[in-house]
Amino acid sequence: MPYPLLSAGAAEERSNAPDGQTPDVRSITGEMLYKYYKAKLVVGNSSISSLAELKEGGTLFCTTCKRIGSGHGFQDPEVEREIGGAMSEYYAHVKPKMNGFAIQVRVDVVSTKIIVGTQVNVDDLLKERHFLRFRNTLTIKTNLAYAMIRCANIKNGDLVVDPFCGSSAILLEALDVYKKRMKCVGMDVSRWRSNGSRENMLAEGFDNNVCQFHCCNDQNFQKKLEEESMDAIVSNLPW
Repeated sequence: MPYPLLSAGAAEERSNAPDGQTPDVRSITGEMLYKYYKAKLVVGNSSISSLAELKEGGTLFCTTCKRIGSGHGFQDPEVEREIGGAMSEYYAHVKPKMNGFAIQVRVDVVSTKIIVGTQVNVDDLLKERHFLRFRNTLTIKTNLAYAMIRCANIKNGDLVVDPFCGSSAILLEALDVYKKRMKCVGMDVSRWRSNGSRENMLAEGFDNNVCQFHCCNDQNFQKKLEEESMDAIVSNLPW
């Protein structure tokens, strides 16, 4: 849950701050963060359920931090060390360690807020999305493919073409978003990649009625499509 970051330094800064003004985030130190969060744990205003519910002692956990915004008087490692230290002192049955841990607690700082929670998916699930059978050496991330598809303003019944399809992440994301209500054609100069894309398509339950893949180059590109048949071209251009 989010906590106001400025409160971490409010008690120690109040006497120095002009009346009616909030302490500056640049003046908040790692020690203040430690005292602030340790006090919240002690009085019961904060709890890490993933650590509190553990019955076996000696379980390893780590604390990670990502900061968004500028003007902070501390770095990510300082947040990890100080707030992680407060957690390890309060939950004495667990031990902090940066590798081989069972639980990852995130302490993210967003502008003037601290957000504390347990990382549920430690592995990036997007890495395997749409690559059930084949993955190209270099491929686009599926969240970026999703954004590109949305920006293309595709409508039901449209034909979408990716002339450099690679592993077909863009086209498979389009089929997933529009639930087969559009058609697509993927092309690649490599037969290895075009065949691999077809395998990915079939593994996800699609067939040649909604998506086709061809091995071709720019010279026979037009032979695979009827004139003026494309509604959108969405592609991750080769470099």
